[in-house]
Amino acid sequence: MIVDLDRSVRRLEPKGQWSDPEPLSTFRYAPAYVLLGDPGAGKSTAFEREQRETPGAEPVTARDLRTIYGPRLPTGVETLFVDGLDEARAGGGDPRGPFDEIRARIRELAPQRVRVSCRELDWLGENDRTNLTKVIPGGELFVLRLEPLSGDEQRRIIAARNEIPDAEAFLAEAAERGVGGLLANPQTLVLLVQAVGDSGEFPKGRTETFERACAVLAREPNEDHGIAALVSPADTLLDAAGRMCAISLLSGSAGFALPPAPDASDFVPTSALGKTAGSAMNAARTRLFVGVGNRRFAPAHANLAAFLAARYLAGLVKGAVPRSRILELLAGHDDSPPTHLRGLVAWLAAVSPTLRRTLIERDPVAVLMYGDVRRFSRAEKSVLLDEIGTERTRLSQSFWPRSALEALATPDMEEALRTLLRDPDRSDRRQTTLAVATEALREAHPMTGLATDLLAAVKDSQHSSAVRTAALGAWVRALETEPDRDRLFLRLLDDVQTGALTDPDDELR
Repeated sequence: MIVDLDRSVRRLEPKGQWSDPEPLSTFRYAPAYVLLGDPGAGKSTAFEREQRETPGAEPVTARDLRTIYGPRLPTGVETLFVDGLDEARAGGGDPRGPFDEIRARIRELAPQRVRVSCRELDWLGENDRTNLTKVIPGGELFVLRLEPLSGDEQRRIIAARNEIPDAEAFLAEAAERGVGGLLANPQTLVLLVQAVGDSGEFPKGRTETFERACAVLAREPNEDHGIAALVSPADTLLDAAGRMCAISLLSGSAGFALPPAPDASDFVPTSALGKTAGSAMNAARTRLFVGVGNRRFAPAHANLAAFLAARYLAGLVKGAVPRSRILELLAGHDDSPPTHLRGLVAWLAAVSPTLRRTLIERDPVAVLMYGDVRRFSRAEKSVLLDEIGTERTRLSQSFWPRSALEALATPDMEEALRTLLRDPDRSDRRQTTLAVATEALREAHPMTGLATDLLAAVKDSQHSSAVRTAALGAWVRALETEPDRDRLFLRLLDDVQTGALTDPDDELR
């Protein structure tokens, strides 16, 4: 059952700030907007709702707009919905190339209104915005970001499914077990529901959630394909699915095609899978894959594909395949992974301790944003935080998922975080690291032992406003169980009102 949600979004304002939340439907008649969100955040579902409610809507994927369907669309479209700009940038190379092709098609079609969706990390900020503005009607473009699911939205999604009889109890236990951050993302919420509904037990973090949910999807056959999923054991199906997802991601293809498949140039023919074609077809008949028409099929979701591919590649590294060969497959220019492989890199860092350190160094932002650092050692989390400090220019718009931050600020990290808070270094790199660390402390379970150091960071005018604001939220969080909490709050309020606590950007006030 599909839950009809008018999702909340924030609009990017001048100076890089985000507006207060408002319904996506508010922008239904805007000339153009870009909808940003994390993997599984619900961008495509939000688009589907808007398409149903928008007269003259014409939906197309960004990949298809570049290739097979674009030339067939009529000119004079009322509202063109272009879903998955990030997926169109698959294949490596300059990510601006596919975007230029999409912009050219938009110019040719001359729609009255344009909507584009993209993963937030794959949106190239002001560069993309400026270039898209050149081809849209009126030159007015809004950049929107999907908000995390609210508590009410989470309850509605859970209530619409059969696995969980008591939504309130489920939400409370998820928070108690430290996986509450998964509830804010529609995909991970549903996967968590499936995992708990199957076994009655909560998984420990994102990796176990995906592992158990994929096992459920592999075991449960797609109704259109009979009982084929029962032919092979679940592990065999998952390995076959992982190999297929790895082939699709690494080749930049959209999926797989059964012969004879028309217009299949962007799909890998199943005949190319050789001896594994049989197990691949069994995997394709499970709910891990979906049919996309014309005898073609693709992974059910890009994030699931990245996880399954990472699981498969990690198995190869454990075997006889040299780690250097896998790393070469993931390297773009300057060894940084191409845009379309960042999800795969993040999940591979989560499931392969052998490759983890190198992948952290290559793309720390993706490793934290898209993967799961819960199983990282204290030393690995510290390296991750330090490496994120080098990524300042790539963090101007980033919103950190709560599940990522919860996994970073765990009890074993308390001493490392204390050292970071007391570090006298005030360089831009250190401020970036500290901003992420204090954001994590604001979301994670309270660390009472860091309250004094967090308050010192709030009062230190040499810290950036981002650090001081996040540190204030983390300090409030740390005092949740403090008996003398109200008196401490009043003392801080007096400091603000008397000017003893200054903030040049006035954010603390």
